[in-house]
Amino acid sequence: DSGKAVDEALEVASRMARMPSDVLRMRKQAINRMVELSGFREGIAEGAKTDALLHQSPSIKRLRGAIGEHGLKEAIRLFQLGQLEA
Repeated sequence: DSGKAVDEALEVASRMARMPSDVLRMRKQAINRMVELSGFREGIAEGAKTDALLHQSPSIKRLRGAIGEHGLKEAIRLFQLGQLEA
């Protein structure tokens, strides 16, 4: 329920607003560091690199051509059916 999520977010925001700024800053730094150590940034970079390479693949080039020829919805349908193979 989105109402419940909003209420919970407001409660968290209220607790954060009452927290001393130096404590909040240190907690934020700790969370950011944990994210970095878990490889989050590297994962994002890898995803972007893979996406860029995929846009150069023959299959995606055929899909882009089919979009121009048939429109997006039909091109996706043909792609999913395997009818855009070389």
